Amino acid sequence: EHDPAVLFDFIEAHPLGALVTASTEAGLFATHVPFLVDRVRGAHGVLESHIARANPQHWQTLATGEVLVIFSEPDAYLEDRALLRGHLDVLTARHEADATGRGP
Repeated sequence: EHDPAVLFDFIEAHPLGALVTASTEAGLFATHVPFLVDRVRGAHGVLESHIARANPQHWQTLATGEVLVIFSEPDAYLEDRALLRGHLDVLTARHEADATGRGP
């Protein structure tokens, strides 16, 4: 797509982007962060976001070269409700566990 208005509409509808940077010092990094788009600032608009200080993909890597941001539409849920529920239970147990490894 080459129409900026269409691109901006898409970003505003799907603001979670994968911010990808590469540098000889830090290597290759990708972080999923939400973005805002300023349609009128700059020659082609400006993307704005925030990266936590603890994230190794910090502002210095952004200031030293080109970056890539990938936006995509959300994936659709599975049609099989029992399979979906089992999948969500596994994801919740794994990613919402406390430091002891126990689930929520």
